[in-house]
Amino acid sequence: MCKVSQLAKEVRERTGLFPTLVFGSAIHGAGRTFLANLMAKEFDSAGYPVERISVGSIFREIATREGLSVDEFAALEAKDPERFYALNQEIDEEVHRRAEERSEDTVVVVDSNLAAYHLDTDNVYAFLVHADPKIIAKRVLEHPRKGDQGYGSEKEALNALVDRTRADIVAYERMSAIARGNFWKLVYRIAAEDMRKNLDATLHGEVPKSPFYHASIDNSGNAKQTRNNWCNAVDKIVSLLE
Repeated sequence: MCKVSQLAKEVRERTGLFPTLVFGSAIHGAGRTFLANLMAKEFDSAGYPVERISVGSIFREIATREGLSVDEFAALEAKDPERFYALNQEIDEEVHRRAEERSEDTVVVVDSNLAAYHLDTDNVYAFLVHADPKIIAKRVLEHPRKGDQGYGSEKEALNALVDRTRADIVAYERMSAIARGNFWKLVYRIAAEDMRKNLDATLHGEVPKSPFYHASIDNSGNAKQTRNNWCNAVDKIVSLLE
């Protein structure tokens, strides 16, 4: 059984806050949202209040406020890049604000590739989700998510996932130059550099290891195996805290 209760107890005693768990991915489709949902249920089953913060949900909130569909939001990068990047920074700032605010009274589970680079308080534990690229491509091909285009082959699916990941990296590089405030400029620059290393490692069949994440979690197997991989990481963290 995962030592989630021990983790919550030790973090609360040390910091006065509930743990914040951050899930990022080395490549699009690796399963960070799946694992974040799985672990939120783990804490809920252990009797802890849980707040799920998803960058995707906040993205949709802000797009709706701006009167934009998802496609229209994405199109802003070419039509009005200044507005596009300003709104993206607003999304990241909102993730940051909610995570810091909610951890006073609940376990926080964050689904965001950028959060590991800007949430760095003592109650934060970040997990980098990765998987065999061929397995990711097969999953996407066989079980496309809502909004995904249809792919004709595993190779085509993998190329699309890699392209999407590289597009995020390029976007962060651009944002590092125009972001409001030196803190966010640094966050975007460091994130772009680290994400490129994580992607390259994954594509070369290596385990991505980042100094900004407490553990790398392999999601190449089934749900039970992924859960066990995460539980092992939690157990190691608890052993260091006790």
